[in-house]
Amino acid sequence: MSLPTLEKLGSTVDPDVDARVVAKEWFNSFKDVMIARDVSRILSLFVDDAFWRDMLSLTWDFHTYEGKVAINQFLSDQLPKFQPIALQLREDLTALEMPYRDIAWIQAFFAFDTVVGHASGIFRLVPLSDGSWKAHVVYTNLEDLKGFPEKIGFLRDHKPNHGKWHEIRKREQEFLDDDPSVVIVGGGHSGLDVAARLKVLGVKALVVEKNKRIGDNWRNRYDGLCLHDAIWRDHLPYLPEDGPSTDLADRISASFPNTLAVPLRQRTTRTIAEADKDFLDALRRVGFKTWLGPDDSGLLGTLATRIGTFYIGESP
Repeated sequence: MSLPTLEKLGSTVDPDVDARVVAKEWFNSFKDVMIARDVSRILSLFVDDAFWRDMLSLTWDFHTYEGKVAINQFLSDQLPKFQPIALQLREDLTALEMPYRDIAWIQAFFAFDTVVGHASGIFRLVPLSDGSWKAHVVYTNLEDLKGFPEKIGFLRDHKPNHGKWHEIRKREQEFLDDDPSVVIVGGGHSGLDVAARLKVLGVKALVVEKNKRIGDNWRNRYDGLCLHDAIWRDHLPYLPEDGPSTDLADRISASFPNTLAVPLRQRTTRTIAEADKDFLDALRRVGFKTWLGPDDSGLLGTLATRIGTFYIGESP
């Protein structure tokens, strides 16, 4: 990887350049060819050694594509599936930046929609020797799923349950009325984070954990655990930001899953093996092949679909 230095580009930058005008001109061209899904014209707006980083918005995954060949394949494969529309430039978040004496770019933010969600993006334009500007970096990120608004605030469930919460919760935990739409492998902080977000978005999910208790991957590894940053930067969703600013990990680890503000549906693999035959049967009905291992200590499930193979659980 090489940095787009002014020496390498053979260019100079006027510190008084109108970054908004440059960004708007480039973005208008980018918007038109993205909506038209004209990959060759999109690539004409990039330098040869450009990067495109996508997080979920166009790939359902985390990917970085380096160079025009990789970006060409990525866009050719994904644009027909996700069909980006409604691209809007954030002119208020556009500026010329010079992080080093020999590096300069115009950075701007934008928003867009796909067939499945609302997304955001960032691009950085570098100056060329002929006076034009082209993209060296584009980053795209999924922000929200269409049709699944976050059920907080005025969207939360306001219906009274008149003392039936425990009964409702038990039915939910046992999947008596439905099956999970998503299976999350691992009940550590990342798995619980995803599960909480999906729960609040109204997407039914099950957390599968190989340890005896949710949170054992922390308990069994650390005598004490403290986050590197304060909780306003590193915290689990939907938990109050109270207490000392960096001890959240210790408090969460000590009391998983009791501190979860969003009730989740969780299973350990041994629990599945011993008691949750209905869940296993449901997985098999929709096409998963399951194997519990010789001592019922693990669960491995595979499902082949048109867009790939999914695995859940962990074999011993």
